[in-house]
Amino acid sequence: MRLFIAITLNPEIQKELNSLQERFVSFEGIRWIKSQNIHLTLKFLGEVNEQKISLIKQAMQKAGKGISPFSANFVGLGVFPNLKAPRVIWIGIASEKEVVIIQQRLEKELEIFGFSPEKRKFQPHLTLGRVKLLQDKKGFTKEIKELEQVSLSSKLSVDKIELIKSNLSPEGAVYSSVHKCRLE
Repeated sequence: MRLFIAITLNPEIQKELNSLQERFVSFEGIRWIKSQNIHLTLKFLGEVNEQKISLIKQAMQKAGKGISPFSANFVGLGVFPNLKAPRVIWIGIASEKEVVIIQQRLEKELEIFGFSPEKRKFQPHLTLGRVKLLQDKKGFTKEIKELEQVSLSSKLSVDKIELIKSNLSPEGAVYSSVHKCRLE
């Protein structure tokens, strides 16, 4: 099964993200992530044998140990890798200390069980859309620059991390929670 570990969002934030995506509705060539599928990925695991799920749960428990529930603010719209060749549209996280600690612990704990650590530096963000072939690059760049400092009014209360199963279908990915690990 295809798995990842993430922090999921509440409906208020999903609604705000949907409104943000609508600012770009006139730009063709962008595949938007459905607001209910937007999440903050901590670790993508890929195809995993079902027997490893108990080990993943154990790693999640250790990663969250000693971290109290916290709030997260989302701020700053941007693109990966850059504005000259945009591929991913994202919004960042303002206070990322706890998120980074959890992610680093997950990497360390999961490596013990044979999961390869991520080679790229972790940059906490929410992916809003993927750029395929942009028709109006100039207008798109202008809109991104105008929203560089945007912030969501809703805060995210983070009290758990989740192991999520991803089923790919022609209509897009369908996510279902496999395990929730409460922060202590």
